Amino acid sequence: TYGGFYQWDELMQYDGTDRAQGFCPPGWHVPDESEWDSMISNVSNGIGNGIAGAFLTDTGATGLFQAKPAGIFYLNNIQSFTSLSPKVIFFWTSTLGSTSKNAVAKGLNSVAPSVSRYESSKANAFPVRCVKD
Repeated sequence: TYGGFYQWDELMQYDGTDRAQGFCPPGWHVPDESEWDSMISNVSNGIGNGIAGAFLTDTGATGLFQAKPAGIFYLNNIQSFTSLSPKVIFFWTSTLGSTSKNAVAKGLNSVAPSVSRYESSKANAFPVRCVKD
């Protein structure tokens, strides 16, 4: 239902290139931050991060992608927020963070309708959604 949790290096197959295939199937890749931003703009009709989370977590939405809040694996602990409040989910991007130990993730929660940018340790584990080339 929610997919698996992956550490960044694992899902990228140790290739730090933006839009690398990583462990995605042939013809697909791990989206970079700009591809996430483009999707956010599209689902929010140009409004942006402040409202896009409401569209992406809407269980009645008809789009191909829904961001179901599955929880996260953070600091070596599973933090499942599927039955508690707030419900959260982070998704990896292929974009490196400001240090070599971090990568960019996009986060959503059930409290605010926004999509947030996080620089997370690559050792944390989040789901990823592959994008067709």
